[in-house]
Amino acid sequence: MNKLAQSLNTIKAARYIEQSLKVQIIARYTELPEKYLRTLVKELTGRAPSSGRLITSQRLFRNKRTITACILFVSIYLRFDEQQTKEVDLEILSNAYEQFTKQALLSETLNHQQCSFTINDAWVLINAYKDKVIQLSPCPCGNAKLVSQDIQVDERCWFCGR
Repeated sequence: MNKLAQSLNTIKAARYIEQSLKVQIIARYTELPEKYLRTLVKELTGRAPSSGRLITSQRLFRNKRTITACILFVSIYLRFDEQQTKEVDLEILSNAYEQFTKQALLSETLNHQQCSFTINDAWVLINAYKDKVIQLSPCPCGNAKLVSQDIQVDERCWFCGR
């Protein structure tokens, strides 16, 4: 990678760090080494990057609030992803997450301490959607519900109970 490309990727990485994306996700999209990114996180935030693994897609569906957040986020992401790309686009993910947080603040269900849905969770969710592990299914009530062949999800509509 030449110096100009590295500089541009460092600027992108700094934006993603501000949004609290995990180092392993940023490294995948910017092609910058994780060690370099960990140093950058410490410089920008004043603390070491959070350690630990990403949440599994199964754990995203642990309660009604989080499932509601997942449905809302997938819907918003799909609206932003006009090209229907095969890979998760971090710019689209970032914009969709920003819109999601605005919507969540207006929702009593989602604006609650039991509903912690981070941008890293959003990345895992969209990867599961793109890999067809989960799907949105229309409900007769006019809303959507999550369905999956691979993971255990309560497939009832959280809005009408069907």
